[in-house]
Amino acid sequence: DRCFPWRTDSEPADSKPLIGNSSTQRRAPMHRRNFIALATVGITETACRLRRDPSGLAARAEQALAAAARFLISNQSPDGSWRSSLYGDLRDGLSLTPPILKCLFYSPDFNHQVRSSFGKGFDYLVQSAEDGAPGSGANLLHPVYTASLSSVVIGSASREPKHLKAQTAWLDCLLRYRFSRGLGWEPGDGPFGGWGYTSRIPEKPRGAESPYEANISATIFGIGALRQAGVPPSDPVYQEILSFVKRAQNFADAGRGLRSRAGDRLPR
Repeated sequence: DRCFPWRTDSEPADSKPLIGNSSTQRRAPMHRRNFIALATVGITETACRLRRDPSGLAARAEQALAAAARFLISNQSPDGSWRSSLYGDLRDGLSLTPPILKCLFYSPDFNHQVRSSFGKGFDYLVQSAEDGAPGSGANLLHPVYTASLSSVVIGSASREPKHLKAQTAWLDCLLRYRFSRGLGWEPGDGPFGGWGYTSRIPEKPRGAESPYEANISATIFGIGALRQAGVPPSDPVYQEILSFVKRAQNFADAGRGLRSRAGDRLPR
């Protein structure tokens, strides 16, 4: 139980959400991947597995995680977001904030400082949704990662109606970037069903080569957001996603490449 930051030794498994006063049981996201906190989450999982290891490795891992959390918190902006001072495409606030919040969410020492920082960032994501950031006119630099992680973070921390509305806005934003029939793609098209890195809505061009590609990484983030939001496995969207995942395999070439556009090969 102590591997989960929202529970203490005295709390039952059915504890209340981190944010808000809803009595609905809290649900953790279905997967633990993001582009900035992958290493941190990996150490977190290792710490959980080795918690009873007398060698002290788990304690050292938790110390490293605590130091990482302090560093992240010290670089939080007054509005609750995180912005890079070095990379231009990571200065917008919505590129770094969702993955960092997920990192803090899984911090093994969810103390007052971490909780306070998480709450500020959480409010930033909710307010961004209310301000129309995930709307049809969104200008997101990394829309699939931003929308999927924002949905996962909000849905994991609260089940209050106001927050569920914000989560839905981010989830709808995510779905707009999927290669779907609504954008002109058909099951015979290589990217159909998946997600890619494009910052534009990937509408299928007519009579021209497509500049868009789907990939497994972005698609995994999309799946995770759908599952965390409670979209049931029976929903037809999963069959479309599965069709892309199957097309992305290339066992005949012994793993030398994968195909995400018909006839196009991407090096591993």
